[in-house]
Amino acid sequence: MIRKARTRPDPERGEDLAERPGTQRTVVSLDGTRLAVNVVGPEGRPTLVFLHGFSGDLTLWHYQWRHFSKDFRCILFDQRGHGRSGPAAQGDYSLEALGRDLKAVLDAEAGDAPVALMGHGMGGMAVLSFAEMFPEEFGPRVRAVVLANT
Repeated sequence: MIRKARTRPDPERGEDLAERPGTQRTVVSLDGTRLAVNVVGPEGRPTLVFLHGFSGDLTLWHYQWRHFSKDFRCILFDQRGHGRSGPAAQGDYSLEALGRDLKAVLDAEAGDAPVALMGHGMGGMAVLSFAEMFPEEFGPRVRAVVLANT
């Protein structure tokens, strides 16, 4: 069975799972931490914001942004101290700092567009921290939340 499984063609063999989509930008968070942000998809469309989990980076969302960026604007960013984002400017890696990072990314890249936040693991905890600190964002700007393995 193992030999048979290994001889099957792999339809995803050429897939570049490390691809960083669209345009890379830098957003400076409220404490000065530099966050690597990638934006892909059509302007003026509803926006999906992807937040990865601990020890990952934005490439975790490869299949999601590939699928959704045809119809939605997708914002992906590396959490502080992960991927291409810088270390915490003041050494703060708290959940509150992650929530403020999300606020900075939304303010810089989403504007007033309606957004759906999708958080995996630590990314989901950042969404919850954001919700606690900025409840007024829910309804006018944040229209949906997906928490995966949080």
